[in-house]
Amino acid sequence: MKMLLCLSFKGSLARWQKDGILTREMEVYLHGLRHGLIEHLFIYTYGRSDESELSALGVGPAIERRITLVAPRFAGRIGQVLHSI
Repeated sequence: MKMLLCLSFKGSLARWQKDGILTREMEVYLHGLRHGLIEHLFIYTYGRSDESELSALGVGPAIERRITLVAPRFAGRIGQVLHSI
C-alpha cells in the first residue's frame, strides 16, 4: 500500500522536531515501512528543508528511499498558499 501523510498548513518535520514530537509522530509510519505494511510513504509537508529532519531519524537508506517529501516549490507565504491548493 502507498500512503500519503498530509501535514497541516505550515506543518513540517522541522516543526515536529522543534516541538519534540517527530520521533513519536513518525513511529507508526516507520513501523509500517519496516514490516512491509506500507510500500511507499509520501509526506506532504510545508518545510522546504525537511530532508535533514528525515535523515536525523536514522532509519537507514533502505527506508529513506521509500519516503518521498512533497514540499512547496516556492519560498514564503505565497509558496505555502500555492502548495496548499
